[in-house]
Amino acid sequence: MECIKTQNQTMTVFYLALQYLSNASRCYLPKQPRNKHLDLVFSIADDSFVVYPSEDSKCVFLFNYKRLTLEWTVNNLPKVIRLNGTSHKQLLKWIRMVFKEAGFEKTYKYISKNKERFPIDDSYVFELEEMIDFERMVHLRVVAHQAIHKILKDHDWVRPIRIQSFTLSSYVKVKWKTTYDVSMLFGFAIPNSMIDQHYCYVICYHGNRKITITGMPPLRNGYWVDNDVVRGAVLPADTLTPRIAAAFFNEVLRAYRKKIFHTGAK
Repeated sequence: MECIKTQNQTMTVFYLALQYLSNASRCYLPKQPRNKHLDLVFSIADDSFVVYPSEDSKCVFLFNYKRLTLEWTVNNLPKVIRLNGTSHKQLLKWIRMVFKEAGFEKTYKYISKNKERFPIDDSYVFELEEMIDFERMVHLRVVAHQAIHKILKDHDWVRPIRIQSFTLSSYVKVKWKTTYDVSMLFGFAIPNSMIDQHYCYVICYHGNRKITITGMPPLRNGYWVDNDVVRGAVLPADTLTPRIAAAFFNEVLRAYRKKIFHTGAK
């Protein structure tokens, strides 16, 4: 798994805030293969990252990235706590209180999976005075998600886009309706140990094996990579726009189609 690059306080606040959500899923949802129960949902309409910590989806726990708040809703009754100026200890106390009031018997527990890069203890206080970097970071994800939604719609692929809680990578995997056992992974990732900036990516699979990119034509948008993180196509997000993102996903999809139908899945 790639290591998130700790660029600044913005990334730290973003990562730690989302871990409150994934830990709610860890505590209250049944374990799923590859820890899918820990995945988050990105709601552009609600300016939020969301989890549903009960199987009936009646409870909603979210991080509102515009207001910098944790928000809890059950029976349409919301409760809110602000991150800025609030300590980790205070946030844990509030989270445990709202879960207990909602009838959850098990006590909420916070487990940090990335202590080296994102250390946190009871005394940690959230502070984010400058929102420009934060807003830009979220805007890039909005653009990427909109482009992914478009390609899903254009090809009648009905699948939700999820966010992996430990890497904060958005992803959706879809299967081709062909005789080949081929699937595509469309995603968006934050800077990590392999790629130094936000980026969109596409990986193609034959079964569970990543298809080789040998002999692929150069891309007008983005480039091909083959490393420990991605064997596929990457589009750096420094100049990301809806048009460029959509063009990238479609160009890569066409390249894989041509490769597979001319040479077979390899």
